[in-house]
Amino acid sequence: MLLGDVGVGKSAFVDTFIATLANVQSTELSHETIAVPSYSSSSTSSVCFQLEVTHVQTGSILDRNPTNSASTSRFDDPLGLIPPKITTPAREISFITVPGYSSTLNPSQTLSTTDDYLNHHLRTVTSVFSPTISSAQLAWFLITGSKAHTLPTCAFYFVLYELKPIDILYMKLIHERVNLVPVIAKADTVSKNELWVLKRRMIRQLKLNGIQFHTFGLDVDTVEAMMEQRQWGAPPFVVSTKVDPHSQELFESELEEFVQLCVFDRVRFMQADAARKVISWRYTSCSNLIQPMRKNHFITLH
Repeated sequence: MLLGDVGVGKSAFVDTFIATLANVQSTELSHETIAVPSYSSSSTSSVCFQLEVTHVQTGSILDRNPTNSASTSRFDDPLGLIPPKITTPAREISFITVPGYSSTLNPSQTLSTTDDYLNHHLRTVTSVFSPTISSAQLAWFLITGSKAHTLPTCAFYFVLYELKPIDILYMKLIHERVNLVPVIAKADTVSKNELWVLKRRMIRQLKLNGIQFHTFGLDVDTVEAMMEQRQWGAPPFVVSTKVDPHSQELFESELEEFVQLCVFDRVRFMQADAARKVISWRYTSCSNLIQPMRKNHFITLH
């Protein structure tokens, strides 16, 4: 999922992300239609909305980075459910773009759409399993079964420089249901020193507000240590999509590391974290808690 305000570069990011992939066989644009129950007390009808989807399919990419196969094996199966030598990089990727919250007069519409989209997929996927299924069995099916591919694996949340109050509210709404990956967009418009300041400030804001963000298997202390040592490869990622005529990046950007983690090195880790969130949502009556939270939060946005 691609989230964030209008003009932060979500469309450019998709194009640049795809350009970094080897053996792209097809790229298809479409729309996903979601029907959600109406919240009107006098009606039981459904409300439909559409989100833009970019489907990307690649050829065999197992040999792109063979020298790292041994070093990445410990990340293949964090739940201990998959044979240890199986490594399956992503070969089919769908980018679901949610309109920026400034695209409407009422930003709560975008948050509501995102909320409905996540709940729709969570309910659809979990409804096929018995209520008595164990967490380990459910995790197995979510990671290795066909249903795993119908769930959003992560949400790339794009921020232009600083987190605004609505960004914090948006992240709080979704971070327990999907792997949240913060991205500092348009890194080419600030200096390298400023980028590290922005990364440090964003991590502090996320921790202060109790927002969980996906770290691709690294603990938060390691992420902070990498930031202090100015080492690329950990969230929040700084991304520049600006290129020169020869398609070479001109500015500081973690895009290459970002793609490597998402598509190759930490696919299983992303899936395992996504499975944990589904299990937590299913067994803690999360859906009953979302409604009052939505009502209170959205009133403040009018």
